[in-house]
Amino acid sequence: MGPFGKLSCAWRRIGGRAEMEVEVPQDCAAEVRPPDGSSREIGPGKELFK
Repeated sequence: MGPFGKLSCAWRRIGGRAEMEVEVPQDCAAEVRPPDGSSREIGPGKELFK
C-alpha cells in the first residue's frame, strides 16, 4: 500500500508466455514495461499485459 492507495505488479507464466497485471491508485500514473519490452504510461485502475 502506498500513500495514495494500492499499487501492485504481478507476473505469471502461462504456457510459454508471460503476463503482467498492474494496479495503479486513483489520481496516479505509472510507467510500465510489459513483457513485450515496450514502455508506456498507464493511469489508475488495473491493467493486464500479455
